[in-house]
Order: sequence, then structure tokens, then C-alpha cells
Amino acid sequence: RSLALAASAAHVTGAHEEAQQLASESLAIGRDIGDHFSMGLALHALGVVAHVEGRYMDARSLLEDSVARSIAIGYRWHIA
Repeated sequence: RSLALAASAAHVTGAHEEAQQLASESLAIGRDIGDHFSMGLALHALGVVAHVEGRYMDARSLLEDSVARSIAIGYRWHIA
């Protein structure tokens, strides 16, 4: 979870490449341990970076996956 949050912080400061790297690592770890909350956070961070980079189809797919995972575990923060 910390990596996904660090990815979000990197994005806010404009370090999109670092954000992508941290979020990708977080997603991989989340998948390895089956942590859907971490996967949702990482997918959200990856979606935001993709959007900023103009990769809108990728962004949509990543953000939809993030929302689906959030709904599945009852986490409503990324749904609005």
C-alpha cells in the first residue's frame, strides 16, 4: 500500500515516470499476495498517470479496474 501511496505522491509532484514505476511495483506485489485494496490503489495511480500522459484508453481501462476492485471490497473512496 505504501508504494501505491508513494506513486500518488510522485504523480502530484510531476514525477510521472517514478509514479508509474512505483504503482507498477505495488500492483505486482498486490497480485502476488492477493491484496485487492493495494491493487485498486495501484491501478488508480496508473490510471491517473496514463490520463496525464494522454493515454486515455489505457487510463479508462485502469480506472475501471480500480473502481471494480474497490466496489468488490467495499472501499468507496475511488468510486465517486
